[in-house]
Amino acid sequence: SIQNDTVHELGENSEHMTGMLFSIWTTVTKLAFAVAIGLSFILLELVSFDANNPNETGLLMLALLYGLFPVVFKGLAIVMMLPTKRI
Repeated sequence: SIQNDTVHELGENSEHMTGMLFSIWTTVTKLAFAVAIGLSFILLELVSFDANNPNETGLLMLALLYGLFPVVFKGLAIVMMLPTKRI
């Protein structure tokens, strides 16, 4: 895993850094989820999405948020990781 490789590259102090690096990873993951959810609700509000009375624009935005956007962002993450030669 990338986390294990990163800790290993730190050298002899890596045993003491494992917990801290895992904590940072967990915090960043939670922040990413919070930002994604917040932006999703804002975008759905902008297109006047109403779950009880859905319109075509709202349903399209919902489909994009759950389908297309995650694929695009994961693709960008892969492109950003390519120079590291870890994938």
